[in-house]
Amino acid sequence: MFIRTALGASRWRVVRQLLIESVLLSTLGGILGLSLALFGVHWFDLATRDVGKPYWIQFSMDYSVFGYFAALCIASGLLFGIAPALHSSRVELNEALKRGRA
Repeated sequence: MFIRTALGASRWRVVRQLLIESVLLSTLGGILGLSLALFGVHWFDLATRDVGKPYWIQFSMDYSVFGYFAALCIASGLLFGIAPALHSSRVELNEALKRGRA
């Protein structure tokens, strides 16, 4: 981040990059969790097919939860990414480059 700042990146650009990385990681984690949940529900439905469950009980994913889940992934990426992004973008550039912290 120090090198980007030294090359002329504004504080907003550095914060924006770190927030995009944070939201991308939380979204990828959400997609992985959602795919595991879909596989788990399908597997559980197949495993309980021959145990005599009533016909009206169906194991499936609720699509209205997907919107809430997507919003939760994005909000958590923003919430937990904003503090480190603001902290790392607030540097004393000359001191950091003199010390060699990169």
